Parts: sequence; structure tokens; C-alpha cells
Amino acid sequence: MPDVACTLFGGNAQIGGNKILLRDGGIDLFLDFGMNFEANGRYFAEFLSPRGGTSGTYDYLMMGIIPPVSGIYRSDAAVEALDPIGWQEARRKWGEYEAHPTALLLSHAHVDHTGHIAFLDGDIPIVASAVSAQIVKSMQDTAAGGLDTEVAYWRERIDDPDRNRLGYLEKQALAIRRPWLITDYGNWSPAAEALWNHYPGVRGSITGPDPAPFSGKVASLAVRDYPVDHSIPGARAFAIETSAGWVVYTGDLRLHGATGHQTLEFAEAVRELNPVALLCEGTRVSDKPSRPANEDIVRDRSREAVAATDGLVVADFGPRNIERLRIFLDIARDNDRKLVVLARDAHLLRALHASDPSVPLPDPAAGLYVFRDREGATRGWKKDVMERNAGASVNWEDVAAFPGEYLLCLSVYDLTRLIDINPTGGAYIYSTSEPYDLQMELSVERLRSWVRRFNLTLVGDPEIDTPAHSGFHAGGHAPGEDIFKVIEIINPRLLIPIHTLYPDLMAATAAELNIPAHMPEFGVPVPIG
Repeated sequence: MPDVACTLFGGNAQIGGNKILLRDGGIDLFLDFGMNFEANGRYFAEFLSPRGGTSGTYDYLMMGIIPPVSGIYRSDAAVEALDPIGWQEARRKWGEYEAHPTALLLSHAHVDHTGHIAFLDGDIPIVASAVSAQIVKSMQDTAAGGLDTEVAYWRERIDDPDRNRLGYLEKQALAIRRPWLITDYGNWSPAAEALWNHYPGVRGSITGPDPAPFSGKVASLAVRDYPVDHSIPGARAFAIETSAGWVVYTGDLRLHGATGHQTLEFAEAVRELNPVALLCEGTRVSDKPSRPANEDIVRDRSREAVAATDGLVVADFGPRNIERLRIFLDIARDNDRKLVVLARDAHLLRALHASDPSVPLPDPAAGLYVFRDREGATRGWKKDVMERNAGASVNWEDVAAFPGEYLLCLSVYDLTRLIDINPTGGAYIYSTSEPYDLQMELSVERLRSWVRRFNLTLVGDPEIDTPAHSGFHAGGHAPGEDIFKVIEIINPRLLIPIHTLYPDLMAATAAELNIPAHMPEFGVPVPIG
């Protein structure tokens, strides 16, 4: 085996699920460890989910959703130790691998890059930006729970032979922080520290290291991180100085957002390193033209739609997309409406604000409010949010009585709130990601049913290619022409296409730039240098 190689256990000829092992002699590190939605949706759905605890890890392993790599998983959820027969069966089917990661470099906090970190050994340090760490913590705090959500911190499961239970979680189980190394530790404010050490709803004590500054090295390997533009704040690309030369990993990026200049600055900076290899995403690379709208177009189109609506306006976008949140906050103000987010979104905004004070918080003076729904605040984190924002909350009854005064931020998975509001007209602005797979397509069809039920007008239908529905979403990924521009600027000695359905097209275009490419296969090391 070559001294330097990368092995993909996800992200090869597929969108998302990046699990990339970079090995230099005896040093192993992972680049992300995310969930692949297509692979997950192939076997599991709303009412067919992996089992909890250790059995859930076993389900993911046996279905080929997480790889049988010895040495990387949690001791309390490692099938390798708890079910040696099943482990060997998985290895016979999916391949035999071993790794001992010194660290994991996290590009950003989208689930297709973080989603399976929960299964990893809790001693593996995670290198990330301050904002990415805070997003991960907020998402875990507000999740329904379960072993597969335990990315920021984890709780040890035990076996209970007397009750024939595997992976049993005691109510007072110790919560253990993973070691987090923050690349921009100057942004780790006292408020960020306080939020990191606040665990609403967790019973028992908390242990583990506090987040610390990243030294710029993983073992003997120098690592540089670069901010890049994406649809979620805190996104980073990385360059790792291996014994064969610099290896660059883009994570996910774009040029058409408000901070698109950061992506170009990253490309120019790593070009100076004369990289031996570039692991480059190509989500929107396609054999068809794909020029997305930019955020200015989204602002103009959404402003028109809101101004033309008398009743309730629902905006479907993820508040982690702070750029989009600011757009709809401006539009709400300009139309004498209040922008209303859900409690979990308010929790996230506070976490983001701790590391980036420019992120808006619920405040009547700013026109941003928290939705107080009918079910009340029964969980610790939600009680905390509603108490903290008591002066900046809006009751569901108020929205039902005066729908024309509000712009409500919901997603397809929050539509039950409409039952209580019971609107009789208005608009639903779909301003989120385009569907990449059948499961998302089914969600859009379900959305149409809800919209019809409450006589709302669906604006920005992702499956209708007409001017009336275009321009309401600017994707988080660069289109093909921008990706090729980034590749040309960086000019690596080797291109490794990842996070794309068109690796062959990326390779062909790279060849026109006199850049050779290697098409990665699952579990097959790609030699570097």
C-alpha cells in the first residue's frame, strides 16, 4: 500500500455521506463522517427505522450504511466486540478495514457530513469551526434523542443481561463531551462556553474535555482551514500537508452567496501550496446547464410573493441558512409582518449568535419572534427557550386570528402547526433545497396535499420549471461551471471527484485542463503522490 492514500467509505459517485479516510504512514484522519440519505432511504423510512442503541448500530452496519472499519467505533456500540459473528459477516460482505484516527476534520454541520459521527469512538478529536461546533450541539440538544444523535456529547450504553437488553441507557447515565478542537478559537466567546456547558434535559453529570484551540497539526501533519461560502455558516475547507505533499478537501462550497469571495480566496490560497491532490465536491455538476439563482434574486422574488399575499405567508427554509433568514426578516419588516420561527430555531440562533454576534436573535424591535405552539413546552430545552423569549413570542392563537400579520418559518416536517392556525388562504414559499431523491420527492408531494387542504398557494414548486416558480431558492452548492473554475484555479496534480453523481464528467473536464483524475470506489485506497 502507498504511504499516502485516501479511502472513501461514502461520497464516491453519490451525493453526501462523505466518510473519507486519509492515511499517511501510521497517521489516520477522517474527513467528515456523514449520513448518505440515498443509502439510508433505500432501507429505512418514517415507520421503518433502525433500532435504538447498539441494535441500531448493528442495523446500519449490516445494511452497509456504516462501514465495517475496525478500531473506529464506540466501545458501547461496537458490533465488533458485542457481536463478533455479525461483525465478521459484515466484513465478508462489505470488506475488511482497520483504522485508528488521530482526528476528524469536520467541514460543516450538515447531517450528510456529521450524521454518523455519533457512532465513532468518543476519544477521537473533532476539528471544526466555532460555529459548526455550536450548530452540532444545538441540533443534538433539540433532537428527540437516541444514540445516532450523539455528535457533540454522548452517553454510555450498557448491557442488561437480566432483562435481555443490549445498549440500555440508564436515566442517570453520564454524559461525556467529545474532544472538540476549534480552528477559530478567537470566536469561542464566554457565551459560547456557557452554552456548550448547558445541557437542558440531560439527567446526571457531565464530564469530558472543554473545547480547546486547534494547534494546526494532527500528529505530525500540518493542517490549514479556510472559510468557504455555503448555505450554512461555519463551513470550512482543509489542506493537509502529507509526506507526499498538500492534500486539499473542499467540503461543500459555492461562489454565488454573500461570502462567495471566501471560496475564491480559498482556491487562490491553496494554489500556492501546489497541492498533490484535490478532493472536490461536485453536487451540482451535471450534463445539463445548472445556473442557480443567487440570494439577490431570491430576495426579489420572495418580496414580490409576500407583497401580493393578504393572508398567512409560510416560508420554508432552514434557519441555519442565516443569509436566507436575514432576507425573510427584511421582507417581513418591509411588509409590516412579524417573522416567526419555531423554538428549536430560536435555540439554534442563540448558539450561532454566541460565536457570531451578527446573527439576529428574537426581539420585538427587530421583528423576530418565537412561535408558542399549542403543545406547550414540555422538554427542558424548549422550556428554556420559551422562558428566555417570553417577551418575543407569538401564540398560535394570535397567528390564527390575524394571519396577515405574520410570516411563519416552517418546513415540510412542521406542517402540523397549520392545523391549529387553520388558514383559509395565503402563500407557502418553498425556499429550500431541491429534491435529490425519491424520499424528498414524496415530501414535496405531501407538501402539496397540505397546501391544498388549507387553500394556500404554493410558490417555488421545485418540480415545476416555469418562471412563476423559479428564483425562490439559491442552492448551497456551486454549479458545474463554478466548480470547474475552482479546480482550474487550484490546479492540483490529481483530482478526486467526490459528492457527485457525475464523477466522469468532472474527470473529463479536468482532463481538458491537463489535470488527471482518479475515480474513487468504495473502500479502495486511492494512492497519492
